[in-house]
Formats: sequence, C-alpha cells, structure tokens
Amino acid sequence: MDDNSYIFEVTAGALYLLVGARLWLLSRKTRQLPERLIGVTFLLWGASYLLYNFPFAVEKESLVTPFFFSGRITFDIGVMTIALFTQRVFRHDQLWAGWIVAATGALLLAGVAGSAAVGDWEGVYALSNPWFWPEWAGMTLPFSWFGIEGFLQYSGARKRSKLGLCDRMTCNQFMLWTLAGFFMIGSNVAVFLQYFEYEREAQFSGAMDAFVGLFEIFTIGVIWLVFFPPDFYRDWLAAPRPTTEATDTA
Repeated sequence: MDDNSYIFEVTAGALYLLVGARLWLLSRKTRQLPERLIGVTFLLWGASYLLYNFPFAVEKESLVTPFFFSGRITFDIGVMTIALFTQRVFRHDQLWAGWIVAATGALLLAGVAGSAAVGDWEGVYALSNPWFWPEWAGMTLPFSWFGIEGFLQYSGARKRSKLGLCDRMTCNQFMLWTLAGFFMIGSNVAVFLQYFEYEREAQFSGAMDAFVGLFEIFTIGVIWLVFFPPDFYRDWLAAPRPTTEATDTA
C-alpha cells in the first residue's frame, strides 16, 4: 500500500464530522429540515470513515470484517438520508419521488445482502462480485438526483433573478446544490476507479486516494458555503452587478 494512501480520505472523514456537527447544532436552532438531514448525512459518513480506519489504527486485522461491514452500513444509511433530503426538500408533493427513495433503499439492501450471502461482508475491492453493482447504483441514483434537482432549481432561479424576482444569494445557493451533486457523483465514480485499480494492482495508490478524497472535500466545502457563507462571500453576492446598458444601446 502506498504510504500516502488514505490521507485525503481521512481528512474528508474528519471534515464530515466537523461540518456535520455544526449543521446539527444549527438545525437545533433553526428547526429546519435541510440542515438537519445534511448534518445527519455528514455525521454518518464521518463515522463511517472512523469505522473503516479503526482496525488499521489499532493494527488489529481481525477487526477488519466487522468494522468494515459497520462502516459500509453506516455510509449507506447516509446515502438514504441524501435521497430523503432530495425528496423532502425538492419534491415533497410528488409521488414518484417517494419511489426513487424506495428504489435507492432496495438497491442498497440488495447489494449488501447479496454480498454478505456470498461472503463479501466488507463490500470493497470486489468489482467481480456482481452484488457490488446494485449497491453502487444505489449510491449513484440519489447523488445524480440531488444534482439534477439543484440544477433545475438554479435554472428557474436564474431566470427569476433577471426579472428581479429572486435575490442573488438564493440563486447562488441553488448553483451550489448543483455543484455538490456533481462532486458526490464524481466521488462515486472515483471509488469505482479506485476499486478497479485495486483489482489490478492489489493496492490503493495515493493518487487514487487523492482523487476520491478531493471530490469529497469539495462537496463539504460547497455545503459549507450554502449554510455558513462568510462575510466576503455575502458581500460579493450583494455587490451591484456591472451594467450592460451602454453595451446594449451601442
């Protein structure tokens, strides 16, 4: 194993916990659903990283299977929370949205149960295991849905913003949701490539770790901007836009 493997992913795990805790505390003040669900998701994903890395930290190979399986389940529950977030925040009144949530759960459950049935409790390093694919699809589906809904909302908000019916902050937040979805999809694709590398080389490289971890760090950063925009960012959005009137009348 590359000496630098897991550095970026461990960093992402720590950030998931920190930002997740901050969002959870924020949700207790605002009592709003978005920060609560994203906060829970990040806490689950951060806990998943702790579970995955604990056997290596204590150098107990016998703990790999139970802790990896626990980390896998914890991460998948976080994926379900993302699906629930998209349904409740963007499509709470649409029946079909509930079916996407149900399909996500069915794919994840099929992947985990099928893998366990053939002895692959960890669910990693095994693209040759056919049950890898339902679980991977169960992750890709809600991540893609999240990004698509963000883009649709951003497109509508941008049109309203040109008419003065939507402020720049709200419009920009929808753009950030879109980016978050893109980065989550990117991370999931990077995980596939990482496992493909492992089957060929029997080890993870630092380069692939960085590829996965950076997508996750970007996701965390974008979500941070949505809920905790710094003053300079607010000032930039509040600044008047350059007028194009002279150009238009030329």
